[in-house]
Amino acid sequence: GPTILYLDNDSLIQLSNDYSGNHKKSKHYLMRINFLIELAQKNIIKIIFVSSINQLADILTKPNQRILFIKFRDYLLGIIFSI
Repeated sequence: GPTILYLDNDSLIQLSNDYSGNHKKSKHYLMRINFLIELAQKNIIKIIFVSSINQLADILTKPNQRILFIKFRDYLLGIIFSI
């Protein structure tokens, strides 16, 4: 099956699900994410929405509030088993 990619970007998810090739308002944006849209259309990846509060990758990419940091850290260390 396809590789699952969890994103908190609702615009990208909508574009990948119903991209018709004619989105003039998002043309500048499409240049950056066209590769992901193409992979989603070929069913190589499946993009699933996850809220920013539960975005585990955020611990590696941006500063987090202490509570979120501890939650993500504990999940990565195997101390807790669900986010």
